[in-house]
Amino acid sequence: MAFPSKTCAADILRVALAKLEGKGAGSGGLSVRGIAAELGVAPNALYHYYPDRDRLLAAAAEEGERLLHETIRDAAQGRRGAAAVRSMAEAYLEFARRRPALYALVMQKPAPPADVPAPPLWTLVIDVVAQVAGPKRAREAATALWGFLHGAVALESAGRFSDEKPRSAIAFGLEALLAGMRQKA
Repeated sequence: MAFPSKTCAADILRVALAKLEGKGAGSGGLSVRGIAAELGVAPNALYHYYPDRDRLLAAAAEEGERLLHETIRDAAQGRRGAAAVRSMAEAYLEFARRRPALYALVMQKPAPPADVPAPPLWTLVIDVVAQVAGPKRAREAATALWGFLHGAVALESAGRFSDEKPRSAIAFGLEALLAGMRQKA
């Protein structure tokens, strides 16, 4: 007689994300034993879905990337050009501020090989930036935007802005990037 499963991949991932965002991915934050205990199952039950902790972290990074994509897609929806880029950039920054551990995990995810299609997140960013920079410069403009935003997140989370006005400085930098994108579009 078959026994009903007490868990599934979606439940495991849900608990893993909650633990990750509560304590980070470090040794005390995301453990197979901790997830299994919260689900009320033996740790071995998780290995049926995720053979090891690295696979679970990879799944969490994939889910984080999907959530970031959804967040910036929704922010840019209904807007065009610079307004779409601004809205997308603010949503990106807010995602990183609200979900720092998940954001960090997404940023640790290796880039796909050159022969693999770009992930939907990257395709969206390129498409939105192309509205300002033009299709020929969209990839390099998107990379510059990403570098700027990621740097802002890193500086902000490290407390490097001190008493300065980081939001106005970030807005200033974004406007400078947009002006540069428009120059040769």
